[in-house]
Amino acid sequence: MLTKFFFAMGATLSIASTSIADEAVEAFDFTTEGTKLVTISNDRDASTADLTVVENADGTPSALEWVNRSADRPARKTFRLNQVAQGVVLEEQQGIQALSLQGNIDRNGKGELTFRYVANGMSGKYATCKTNVKRTSGGDYALTNSAGGSAQNAKIITWSFGIETIQGICP
Repeated sequence: MLTKFFFAMGATLSIASTSIADEAVEAFDFTTEGTKLVTISNDRDASTADLTVVENADGTPSALEWVNRSADRPARKTFRLNQVAQGVVLEEQQGIQALSLQGNIDRNGKGELTFRYVANGMSGKYATCKTNVKRTSGGDYALTNSAGGSAQNAKIITWSFGIETIQGICP
């Protein structure tokens, strides 16, 4: 049934293998060096996923890392910033891009990221929410939604045929 098909970040929406360019990335090592932008939970199970900024040795942002801690199929994906600029899929199931991300973060740690999610899998409708990224004076990164609110913690709210909203990211 399609209802089960579109659960966000649960056991039905995880990818176990990942890569940076053509280099393999360990899928189950959740040790991440970087600054967490957001932790995303969902209304279907207890799993969470983190989106983290990874920096080069000189402190400039170089990649984003997505770590899904789903109990059934945990996954880790690392995307170089040039890949994020083109758009990357965070969660996919059976060819449907349930959650994707596109945007940029400049050398100073400032940028915009747009989350795109399947709003209605029956009709193929997607929705988007824009966020802003900014390096703080302490060197951490802050993610804010388009209303200016903190997007440090978010929750995917699902319905029978897709994702209704991402609380905290979508105002």
